[in-house]
Amino acid sequence: QGKPEWRDVVSIFLFVVVLVSTLGLYLWPMRLEILRHRKSLFLLSLLIVLTGALAKLLIPEHVLLPYFFPMAAIAMLISVLLDTQLAIVVTVMCSLFVGYISGGSLDLTVYVLMGSVVAALIVSHLERLATFALAAWAIAIVNSIVAVSFRFFSQSYDLVGLLQLVGASIVNGIISTSLAFATFFWLGDLFGITTPLQLLELARPTHPLARRLLLEAPGTYHHSLLVGNLGERAAEQVNADPLLVRVAAQHHDVGKVLHPYFFVENQSNGENYHQQLDARTSA
Repeated sequence: QGKPEWRDVVSIFLFVVVLVSTLGLYLWPMRLEILRHRKSLFLLSLLIVLTGALAKLLIPEHVLLPYFFPMAAIAMLISVLLDTQLAIVVTVMCSLFVGYISGGSLDLTVYVLMGSVVAALIVSHLERLATFALAAWAIAIVNSIVAVSFRFFSQSYDLVGLLQLVGASIVNGIISTSLAFATFFWLGDLFGITTPLQLLELARPTHPLARRLLLEAPGTYHHSLLVGNLGERAAEQVNADPLLVRVAAQHHDVGKVLHPYFFVENQSNGENYHQQLDARTSA
């Protein structure tokens, strides 16, 4: 299709440098753990590059296709796997890039920005798979409102065009949430990131490890539940991760199933087996 003008190459290069530098300035003091964890940094970089490549493929020289651009999927993946605040910052950066390559289209910039931010906020406390369905509806509604409002503002609209935008917004929500749902398990395993749903799997009382603890060390099981409840409340007060604290607390004594009768909470008959051992073996 012809070679690009050198001015176009320099222009987009400088703009991307500004965006990446701004993101780096945010990460350096605010999210050092991302920079220190190579897998997380690689995941973040991969998602950003994929967003840019897909935007360059779908947006320029198209009319309706840009409204199918599923940037909300990237925002949800970063929110679930890394951090919600980071997801919002990256969404702003990528939305500016979308606006740049679309020739300064404000409506498209706001369209991808608002839908992605809302999606990232909804899945920030992911504890049920139904949250993805809620995110799909939110993306569809927000995108529809933004697209229609800008079209009304420009006063160059018709009923068919409005219906096409609403339809594209609904499909965008479905595609974005489907992509996020289909990939976040796989990406979490691949990059060694524990997701909230994995923690919920460990927290359920029917989990084989929890069932074994209940049957073989019932005293330890009930003690762990109490510690988990206390830890969860404490985590809420200091803005820590309550789910992570509860799951960790429920499993902190799971090693006692190997010799449950050596621990006082499991000695229901009043017999202390340590009295039959010498001090070194007991210790």
